[in-house]
Amino acid sequence: MAETAKDDTGPRSFAKFAHDLGGGDFNEDMSTAQHELSNYLQDLSLNLGGNAKVKGKLSIDIIYEYDARGNVSIDWNHKLTKPPKKRAKAQAWVTKQGHLVFEQPRQGKLALEEVGSRRKVREDDDRDDLTAVSYEPR
Repeated sequence: MAETAKDDTGPRSFAKFAHDLGGGDFNEDMSTAQHELSNYLQDLSLNLGGNAKVKGKLSIDIIYEYDARGNVSIDWNHKLTKPPKKRAKAQAWVTKQGHLVFEQPRQGKLALEEVGSRRKVREDDDRDDLTAVSYEPR
């Protein structure tokens, strides 16, 4: 088993390690991933009215592989977890026959008629009370 040298200086800066890992590739990959997730979450929140709280996740794996000579191979992976896009849920009912329908089967329907023309509001100039308002068809 290889001997380890006693190092009393304590832990070294992870920020420097992350900056230097892969010749700067790790730092660039994580910065890009963070930027992508941040923009996605901001856009999603704004599309939902600006006050919606949305969550995402950036997971980072750093893989260390040591050998007996003291060589260390370091690799990394990351995963972005974006929230699903929100949409309205559909409401359906089940009929007695077991079919799904999108109109409440037990609710009656009103017969609707189209209104032919709108009425214009006219005010009489010689009266100031509410009875002075009359309605005339167009």
